[in-house]
Amino acid sequence: MKYVIRHAEAAFVVCEDQEQVDKILEVSEELPLVEHIVVMDMRGLRRYDDPRIVSFEVVEAMGSEWRRSSPRCSTSWSRPPTRRPGLPHLHLRDHRLPKGR
Repeated sequence: MKYVIRHAEAAFVVCEDQEQVDKILEVSEELPLVEHIVVMDMRGLRRYDDPRIVSFEVVEAMGSEWRRSSPRCSTSWSRPPTRRPGLPHLHLRDHRLPKGR
């Protein structure tokens, strides 16, 4: 896991629960580019004070606010052929960008 995150030069990591967060925190000194740890299930993390930890609900709220404040941006759901069938993938399109980018 550490190798993949470091090799990808990931700025954020999405964790399911406290167990996964603990694994990331154990090796966090070796992952200097990780700025955010997004957590799906925040149970058990009340006493954690690492400023990088943020709930998925907060990220969703930030996205909703960004969308409200950026009327030229739209979202759409699609199923790209490169993804596993049946799994939706969110695409963000900024209409200010030239077509084809």
